[in-house]
Amino acid sequence: MCPTFQHTESNSTRSASEASVLLRARKLDYVGLQQIQVIVNQQLQQQYELAESENCSLPLLELLETPQRFIALLQNGLFFAADLLPTATTAATETVSSPRLIQLLQPLANLKLTGMPGACFDPARNLIWVYGRIRDQRGRGQHLLGYDLDALLKGDREADHSQPQPALKYSIAIPYDEVDELSPEEASLTLRSDGKLALYARNDKGRFADRRQGLLLIDPDADQDSACRYLPCPFKPVPDDISIKPALFYSASTKQVFTPAADGVEITEHNGESLYSFALTAIDLEAAESEIESEKHTSWSQTVRRMTGGQIAEQDDAENITEVLNNIAEGNIRSSESDEWQDYLTTLSSVFVDSRVLVDSGICADRTDTSDQLIWLAWHDGCIRALKRNPTNGQVQLSSLARLQSFSDKAVQPYFMNLSGGFTPVQIKGLSTTDNLRQLHLRLGDDEMGQDFYADLSALMDPQGQLQLFDAEQALNDTEAGITLPCSPYSAEPVQIDPTRQAVPSVTGRIQIETTDLDTNPGRLDALQQVLTLMPEIGQQLSHRQQPLYFAFADVMGCEQSEAQFFPYAVLAKNTDDEQPTEGFRLLLEIVRRYTDIVKVLPGAASDETASDETAIAAQGAPLRDGVITLSEHAEALPVVAQYFNTLPVEEALVDAFHISRTLPVIRELHADTAALTDFLAQLPWPYNDSSFSKPEHDPYDDWGYED
Repeated sequence: MCPTFQHTESNSTRSASEASVLLRARKLDYVGLQQIQVIVNQQLQQQYELAESENCSLPLLELLETPQRFIALLQNGLFFAADLLPTATTAATETVSSPRLIQLLQPLANLKLTGMPGACFDPARNLIWVYGRIRDQRGRGQHLLGYDLDALLKGDREADHSQPQPALKYSIAIPYDEVDELSPEEASLTLRSDGKLALYARNDKGRFADRRQGLLLIDPDADQDSACRYLPCPFKPVPDDISIKPALFYSASTKQVFTPAADGVEITEHNGESLYSFALTAIDLEAAESEIESEKHTSWSQTVRRMTGGQIAEQDDAENITEVLNNIAEGNIRSSESDEWQDYLTTLSSVFVDSRVLVDSGICADRTDTSDQLIWLAWHDGCIRALKRNPTNGQVQLSSLARLQSFSDKAVQPYFMNLSGGFTPVQIKGLSTTDNLRQLHLRLGDDEMGQDFYADLSALMDPQGQLQLFDAEQALNDTEAGITLPCSPYSAEPVQIDPTRQAVPSVTGRIQIETTDLDTNPGRLDALQQVLTLMPEIGQQLSHRQQPLYFAFADVMGCEQSEAQFFPYAVLAKNTDDEQPTEGFRLLLEIVRRYTDIVKVLPGAASDETASDETAIAAQGAPLRDGVITLSEHAEALPVVAQYFNTLPVEEALVDAFHISRTLPVIRELHADTAALTDFLAQLPWPYNDSSFSKPEHDPYDDWGYED
């Protein structure tokens, strides 16, 4: 198992060369199917649900130019494709002329993969390469599998992989590395320009002398015996092969892997204080074989910062970590102290490779070489630095060490508390250049609860607007980050959606809501207002009470939230600090009221035609249930909640266990011995008014695991 592997660019978006068509993957935790959005000129043109994609990651999402279509591969081996402008032959269940925005897409083929495979597309050979294992081939280990795209597009869903397959053109068994016991990281599968494939690999040895990392190089056109070569890197990997924090950073655009260097620690003294060297290792997956064999340019390691104990961790932890670092510097490296060393190495929270070059005002183009490539680094204490390395002579230049600066917006100040005592991850999401103003797009915090900002890089530029770079040793003397980078809220417009199509639930009941920022009051209120505005049109689409319906919330930052994640925070959203009740509460209450008014006049779901909907609603849960339990804390909401319960089925098989096990006990506890509770219970039908009635909830963790 390799450390947490972080892509320096998003692997969930793909864009066409004209930059007018964008593919974006969306997936909620434990709710619904994997989604693929087709965005044309900031308009959500179509959204596809990939059938049978529950709890599945997406190793491959590729936009093809001729004809313009996307292809996608799930980790379980299901293969999908759809034309961006669907025709009568599209694999989708409906054509683009349908009013339904979200269409269910059926798989064309089943490759029957298991585990966490890596995948990439080879346009020259018209192949999909997969590094992984076929589910039905037990005990045969990992393989590099090459599938012909044209054969997959013809459809072979029920392929029997015990027999030769028309689509499977390559099957190369990956031998075990007897020497260093390197284990490849599937997600790093990279197609090289010479047609070979490479993966980053490392072992999981605890003893320092035994730790190794390197490359697995595969030549698919060579004989089986000579197709695979493990090539060790001269630098040590991080101590722990499993890490909560990212310890590997992969740049798909430059085909490089970056990782903190773990060969030792150098200590220097400055003004009576110990400074601990922090080095970065880079491994080039694209390096020529002759360079790999001679270990020339294949990988390099460079000190990029010197840190004080206070920059590494807070006081008590810093004392423990620096004690371990002192031991390491003296050559006393113990596997029992790996956790502290790992904590130090993972203070580096982001690596971003600027693989584009400014060719005109505000216009960027892909670089043709890496000679002027900039590598931006961010640490958990809010410090930023850029690195530039000459690939010919290995000379390294560094920018000044800069620190992110807070600003006065009360809504975002808490995310900068780390700059005055605590620590939080800093992710570099991108670099923008407009009107000669260069800014880094940053996220402070994790993907679920972070905030996005722009950091103005002007303080790092010379009078001509070029980044100032210095000799590495000179730049490393700057340990206090005297330069500050002003930060401002990141802003971007959400994609536009035709509300008429948006209001039509998908086959599984999903309605997509897109807003600016789900972590802010304006973004949450905007999302609630969208739901409320759509309610009349949604009512026109519902044919019976048991029709599946749920809302999926997403923003331009890449955050995705289910109703369970969204409603508890949205109900607190307010326009002003002293607003009571909050605007969020008012909007959510009105949403539940409108929904109740709509469905109470609809028929039940007793007919054969709606049997599948009954099953879906029982598995998925009653619509708006997380909004209802959020409102249930407020006595003034109980009359509306009571009306809602009167629209729910009373057949025991269809009763939502969530309401029985959670919502109703919450109401009984919070409003005990009140007239509001008495009136509420008097309005409920059985079994909702019966405190002795019970029904166990389904645990989503029970669904974890993979078929073998």
